Amino acid sequence: TFMNITSNSIPDLIVGKSLGIAGAGLYDRAASVNRMVWDQLFSVIGSVMFPTFASEKRGGEDLGRAYLYRLRGLADFLWVILAWLAIYGDHALIVLYGEQWVAAGPAARALALSAILSAPFMVGRELMFAMGKTQTSFWIDTVTLAVRVGTLALAAPYGLLVMALSFMVPNIIFMAVSQVAISRLLRIRLASIFAAVLPSVIMMGLYGGVMLMLKAYLMTLGPQPSLLVLAASGAVSAVVAPFLLYMFRSPVYVAVQKLRGRSVAAEI
Repeated sequence: TFMNITSNSIPDLIVGKSLGIAGAGLYDRAASVNRMVWDQLFSVIGSVMFPTFASEKRGGEDLGRAYLYRLRGLADFLWVILAWLAIYGDHALIVLYGEQWVAAGPAARALALSAILSAPFMVGRELMFAMGKTQTSFWIDTVTLAVRVGTLALAAPYGLLVMALSFMVPNIIFMAVSQVAISRLLRIRLASIFAAVLPSVIMMGLYGGVMLMLKAYLMTLGPQPSLLVLAASGAVSAVVAPFLLYMFRSPVYVAVQKLRGRSVAAEI
């Protein structure tokens, strides 16, 4: 908890010091769009994953297989949402906070793009806690925080957008270090982790391509209200995302089918 609070506070301090109150305000608005999604989603995900991993560990089940399966499911779920934010985050910010924050739009999109690099791999923390490897998790978070502070300090003179993009560096470090640690703890190959998320990468690329084409088309029609843009992107996502989840046989799709099966069985 201490590391999470520190990690969230450091950017505010560096932005405020380097870009002043106006820059800090823009950063806060840009980050709030991503936090609104991330804080809500991962608090729920973490509360489910930790006890599940702990129960499987006590039962002597194959944690390696369980981890790869859940990593794939989270990647399918989170990457689609973050890809949408990376493309339409500027419009979401305007709808939520008003036209006066339009300057924070590019940073909001950049933060979502940076989060893609590490978001699903956060599930590794829950696995480490379930295995009693809290020191390993603390060490990884400490290294990531140190890299984040250094990167932000270097990026600060170049403006808010560059600072937002600089989050890619510590996120890549977290992804790499955490997955190496997980592979050693579970005695699985890094290639297996890569193979687990490769379908998610392809799916995210296809989804992102469709969303970018939609945005390009809407731009050809001239300036559009942000609410209309979000409605159009939501309508297309409601068709494209489930189709991709089905085509790639995502664990998310499988889980939904199981829930539907239980619902039907309960009605019968």
